[in-house]
Amino acid sequence: MLATLSTTYDNRDVVFNINHDSLSSLGATSMEAGLDALLLFRTTDVGKFSSAQGDRYNISITSDAADTPITKQVLSSLEVKSLSGEYVNFDTLGELLEEKTPTSIDRKNRVRNISIRANLTSSNTANVQRYMREYLEENPLPEGVSKEAGGIMELLGDSIWPLMRAALIAVFLVYVVMVILFERYRQPLLIMGCIPFSLVGIILALVVFRTEFSIIVVLALVALSGTVVNNGIILIDYTNMERYKRRECKAKGLDESILEEVECNITGKEYRDVYLDKEWELNTLKEVVINSAASRIRPILMTVTTTMFGVIPMAFATGEGSELNAPIGQCMMLGLLISTVVAFVTIPILYYMTEAHVIKSKTKKGDI
Repeated sequence: MLATLSTTYDNRDVVFNINHDSLSSLGATSMEAGLDALLLFRTTDVGKFSSAQGDRYNISITSDAADTPITKQVLSSLEVKSLSGEYVNFDTLGELLEEKTPTSIDRKNRVRNISIRANLTSSNTANVQRYMREYLEENPLPEGVSKEAGGIMELLGDSIWPLMRAALIAVFLVYVVMVILFERYRQPLLIMGCIPFSLVGIILALVVFRTEFSIIVVLALVALSGTVVNNGIILIDYTNMERYKRRECKAKGLDESILEEVECNITGKEYRDVYLDKEWELNTLKEVVINSAASRIRPILMTVTTTMFGVIPMAFATGEGSELNAPIGQCMMLGLLISTVVAFVTIPILYYMTEAHVIKSKTKKGDI
């Protein structure tokens, strides 16, 4: 990593530090010493002259020392008159120093600013930021000097919270869509339980591939929040439809084997909120949950597998710019894998527990 400064200290300036104790003993003031130095070493305009013809000319005061290099010998040869009338050497008034000064002065928000720029050899900005923080803790900046991160670090700091808000909005919109689809508030919450497990997959991807947390990882989280719920939607929607159809068959005294016929017209929509016998509901619920999970595993795995294989080239890319694109493929691949495996275990269990609780509650209320 090669670092550069926005300015250099190649200039050398001569600074004369006035000794106020010496001035006081001579009966002089710092203003007088400053005026003497100004007249001695610089050409100073003191007024204008107007001729009879109307021409105007600048009146300047200069000295022989104005065009000579300022050295200690030159200062020793110059004398100034004190208030007591005595003449003293100019070099006795202070100390002549040579200091390095910046070639240019940049300002940001009216404050002097020096930028340190570097081209990173990898996308690992977190380590660089940690090294800088540790170094500044061991070598604190002088009083009045502050630091501020810029470049990729500034972009990450400015973008992380807007992206997190976007992720929360995406989760909320997904929940609203599922509430409209299922016409329930409880079942969409079961499906939303898959999203936290996608975070487990993202963390695992960061550990396995040794990838640092970045904006790309947050983008992968936003994308996953709308993708991982698909498995739960397929599973719960199919389970609901099977329950409704079996209720209609039970209510009409029909054999459930007709549900396997191609031209079966039973949809069960009219029996969506109709509950029959408690024991029958509980037994049917258990049977339908098991059968639905078994029958939907193939289409869900096909969908997840095609998506995962689609991002594998991105996840294992090694070409130029791959350090920016690879994290989104890695996080989506493992995020989908973990959330899918967990969905097949948790969603059927939670679905059975919540729906069994509804059946028992309706039984106590006398609705069944």
